Amino acid sequence: NMETQTIDLDIFHSFIDTKEENDAWLKYLKRIPMDTGSHSLISRGLYALQIKPWIKAYDMEQFCFFKLEDWKKEDGVKRCVQRAFDHLGLPQFEVEDESAKNTRSYEFKEEDVGKMLQRFYEPHNGRLCKILDGEEWKDPWPYNSE
Repeated sequence: NMETQTIDLDIFHSFIDTKEENDAWLKYLKRIPMDTGSHSLISRGLYALQIKPWIKAYDMEQFCFFKLEDWKKEDGVKRCVQRAFDHLGLPQFEVEDESAKNTRSYEFKEEDVGKMLQRFYEPHNGRLCKILDGEEWKDPWPYNSE
């Protein structure tokens, strides 16, 4: 609802995992270059929709998911790379350059925009958490309504 800047969660939950949702997502992707959501600021954060075809095609055990925040922690790059290599059954690898690459910074001129985006993504992030179903995914990006 644009007027109240809220999402009707009953409508949201009745729409997810339906044929209508899948059709709408596929129709949307046809308008995006390279059939990905990566060229849209909004769809870029709809992770559950983006991974859905992959988890249908492959067993969940074949995936290793990361949160960007884990990479930013002290020794985060080393720990994440090691976790990925362990997952793939590869020997340890020493990361020499841990500096950030291809970085962006988002600053909202109006605080309301950031809050609106948080409210928008909250149910989508909740959906992702259910799909990934791990302790680290219980509430990875909590929405602070204060």
